[in-house]
Amino acid sequence: LYRLYYYCEAITLDQLKTIRKFITLSAFVLFVVSGLYFYHYLNVLYVAWISTFASITLFASPLAGVVLVFRTKSTESMSLLFSLCCLLTATLWTLYGFLINSLNVILPNLIGIVLGVVQLVLFFIYKG
Repeated sequence: LYRLYYYCEAITLDQLKTIRKFITLSAFVLFVVSGLYFYHYLNVLYVAWISTFASITLFASPLAGVVLVFRTKSTESMSLLFSLCCLLTATLWTLYGFLINSLNVILPNLIGIVLGVVQLVLFFIYKG
């Protein structure tokens, strides 16, 4: 849902290209996951890696406009609500990961926390 919200705000040509890449990547991931459905152990392993990759790309997606933020010295191209939601989600999943002692949950979400903090720092530096 957060990705959909972010991409609904993406109306520039560069962002539309990013949407096309995201859809292509999603179709590829769906193909790989469905192809591995019959192999339980590999399925769990690949789903874990694919989920890790998808989580990191989710948390990093608002940073695609960082060049524009630096160029215009404004964060109008970034969504504060989306960045806050990503940071909150990453924090909650990290806490859950520590509770169940799972590195597959902790690591991508720690990266998400760092990226979320970077996004919020950009909002404080370049108020838009």
